[in-house]
Amino acid sequence: MRLLAAEMIKQALPMAQAIEALRQAFRLAHEGQAVVPLRSSLPIAPFGGTMLTMPAFLAGLGERGALGEKIVNIFPHNPERNLPLIQALYILHQADTGQLLALLEGATLTAIRTGAASGLAADYLARREARTLGLIGTGAQAYCQVEALRCLRPIRRVLLYNRTPAKAEALALRLQRAWGLSASVLDDPDEVAAQAEVLITATSSKNPVFSGEAVRAGATVIAIGAFTPEARECDDVLIARARLYVDAREAALAEAGELLIPIQQGLISESDIVAELSELVTGAAPGRQNEREIIMFKSVGLALEDLAAAYLAYRNAVTQKLGREVDW
Repeated sequence: MRLLAAEMIKQALPMAQAIEALRQAFRLAHEGQAVVPLRSSLPIAPFGGTMLTMPAFLAGLGERGALGEKIVNIFPHNPERNLPLIQALYILHQADTGQLLALLEGATLTAIRTGAASGLAADYLARREARTLGLIGTGAQAYCQVEALRCLRPIRRVLLYNRTPAKAEALALRLQRAWGLSASVLDDPDEVAAQAEVLITATSSKNPVFSGEAVRAGATVIAIGAFTPEARECDDVLIARARLYVDAREAALAEAGELLIPIQQGLISESDIVAELSELVTGAAPGRQNEREIIMFKSVGLALEDLAAAYLAYRNAVTQKLGREVDW
C-alpha cells in the first residue's frame, strides 16, 4: 500500500494531466461506466463542522476499473485557529478485489481536482480570448483555480477579493512570482465581478458575495464554494441573467443553493439547466453560443472527479517512485 503526502501529490498530479483525466472520466460517465452515489453529509453541529463521504467506481478506467472514496472534514471556524478549513483523506482500492492500493492526502487532491473541474468547464463555457480572471475568496482552492484556467485560456491579469485583505495580498504575490501574472487586490467584490471575463467564487459564505448586476456581458461565472441547499454565492439577479450549467444535475439539484433557492421561489425551473459537464465533454449539449451571453457554472464537487484524480496520481507515483510503500 502506498502513502502519498501533499508534496508527493503535487508532483504526481500536474494540472494539465488532471484536467484531461477528468475529461476522460466524464466521457466514461456519460457512457454509463460510472457509479457515483450522492455524497453523504454528517453535520457536526456543536462545532459547526461537516463530514462528507464520497465513494465512486469507474469501470472504464485502466485495466480493471477504479474504486475509491474520500472522507472530508470541513470546519469553517478553523482558519481563525490557524487550522485548515478542509482536511481530507482519499482511499484508493483495487477495483476487482477491494484491496487497498493507496492512501492520499485529500485536501491537496481536492484543490487540484476542483481546479481541474473549473478549468474543464471553462474550456467549453468561457470566451476563447478571456484574459482577465476574477477570484472572490483566496483560500485553499484559489491557487489551483488560477493554475487550471491558465492551462486553457490566455490569462494575463488576476483580480482578487477576500474579506481578509492580507490573504489576498499573499496570493497576489504568489501568482506574480509563479507565473509573472498581473495580480491586484480590490476592496469591492462587485468591482472584481465587473472586470472579470471569468469570475470564480471560492468562499465559505452562505449568502451571495457579489451583485449579479455587476457581471459584464460575455462573462463566465464559476461558483465552487457553497455545497448545501441553504448556501449560495450567487444572487437571483445573476441566475436570471445567465445560462446555467452544472457539474452533475442530480448532485446540483440535491445540494446547490444557487439553484435550489431560486427554484423554490419560482424564479427558474430544473429545465433551465442547459447541461451537465458530461454532456459538454461528449458534445451531447452545447457550450457557449456567442461572445456576449453570461454563463454560470455551478460546481458542487463530485466523487467521480476525486477518483479520476486519485487514480492518475497513484499511477504517476508508482512510475516516478513517489511516496512510501508500507505493509498493511
